[in-house]
Amino acid sequence: MKGGFFIGPQIRKAMSDPFFENSMNLLEKQAWQSFKNILENFLGNKRTPYYKHILHNWLEHLKTWAAT
Repeated sequence: MKGGFFIGPQIRKAMSDPFFENSMNLLEKQAWQSFKNILENFLGNKRTPYYKHILHNWLEHLKTWAAT
């Protein structure tokens, strides 16, 4: 996939692709895993009680990744 914005179908495809994460470096993988955690525990039909912690982790991983 090219860089840029993802839309729903592209995100679902990337989440189900076992090779997608393997193509990432460590910082990209951390940010991606945090994003997946948000999708599964925050943006879905149910929100985990730990959603603030999940959002904080994602933002920290995103900042670290963006700084490189």
